[in-house]
Amino acid sequence: MKTEIEILKEISLTEGRYNKEEILEQNKDNKLLKTILHFVYNPYIITGLSDKKMSKKLNKVGPIVELNTLMDAIDYVFVNNTGRDIDINIIQEFINSQPPETINIIKKIFTKSLKTGITAKTLNKIYGKGFIPEFNLMLAKDFFEHEHKIKGNFGITLKLDGNRMVIIIERGKAKSFTRSGRPYEGLEDIEKEIEDTGVQNMVFDGELLSDKEGSQHEVFTDTISRARTKKGNKKGLIFHIFDIIPLNEFRKGKSSENYEDRRSLLENFVREHKLKHCKLVKLLYWGNNKNEIGKYLQEAENVGLEGVMVNMDAPYMCKRTDTLLKVKYNKTIDLRVVGFEEGKGRHKGKLGRLNVSYKGNTVGVGGGFNDENREEIWDNKDKYINSIVEIKYFGESKNQQGELSLRFPIFIKFRFDKNEVSYE
Repeated sequence: MKTEIEILKEISLTEGRYNKEEILEQNKDNKLLKTILHFVYNPYIITGLSDKKMSKKLNKVGPIVELNTLMDAIDYVFVNNTGRDIDINIIQEFINSQPPETINIIKKIFTKSLKTGITAKTLNKIYGKGFIPEFNLMLAKDFFEHEHKIKGNFGITLKLDGNRMVIIIERGKAKSFTRSGRPYEGLEDIEKEIEDTGVQNMVFDGELLSDKEGSQHEVFTDTISRARTKKGNKKGLIFHIFDIIPLNEFRKGKSSENYEDRRSLLENFVREHKLKHCKLVKLLYWGNNKNEIGKYLQEAENVGLEGVMVNMDAPYMCKRTDTLLKVKYNKTIDLRVVGFEEGKGRHKGKLGRLNVSYKGNTVGVGGGFNDENREEIWDNKDKYINSIVEIKYFGESKNQQGELSLRFPIFIKFRFDKNEVSYE
């Protein structure tokens, strides 16, 4: 075993990908080394052992299984991976029986925290494609760069700002993973709820958010606080599910079903089961009208969210793809106020929209104001006329008369510190 430990140390201390690959190539036929690397880097192998658990001070809690070799210990943990005290005790006993200079690295093997600077891609290059299944989620590209690729029907959902994660259920057991493939500990309530549905061999993709009510920033801050707690079962967290894919297809990197069918499967799943710790992300729109994207972007902005997601009717791809687009306001501009229009309905007697000048054309800005803003501006028009206002917008467009305009402009604030527009 000393030989394999020394090789791992050498790889860790060697700089440069090609130099690390050379060491691996030289030791390619070392079966134990290959087993260790597969055990550590395969994201689907769970040990149930964390640094915290391995530091527990335990009395002998049951009959101790005698483990004579590292391979024996790996085989044991592969089967007994629930993190029980008896299993922790057995592995602790094995590790403590090893030469002192190897204990630290062996502990990192069992907690899967070994850092050698090599990647799944490198290992697959040495040992063959698929040796390490790569853990990748479907990631979005930017809407503004890929809007022209939207064809046919698409769905719109809110862009949530929490902790991205997936739950994999296999052999009746649910396990949570971060977007990078690391096990997400302490989500027993959520995992048990998924297990109790009886669903098998599926992957649920979504966002972990606090159940706290408040602004987006407040919810995000509380989510991070709860998610980072070290105290066992994490409470007050909800898993917001937005996609589903069979486990075998997830491991292959692509689903056989398009978004509409996956969405239907997910809706049926949620409808059939009373879920307390899991929620379905609402589908705001389904169709082929691109103008709806800006409409729902504005609505997301009005409730304090940063944007929406456009889900094209295409397969789930385990990579960054242009069939999933994130839409956020990413442009701001300073414009001069040239007029005011009264609101209707609940905004009657208040500001309905602010008129600004953009390259010689009048553009109405109706979003981004609260009731206090609307009353203040409407009652003090002389104060605000000809002032500079900062807005964010979706892009340049043309109105029905063919004049230049802005798509879905949103008020940010008045800039009394400026007296010039920003586009000239």
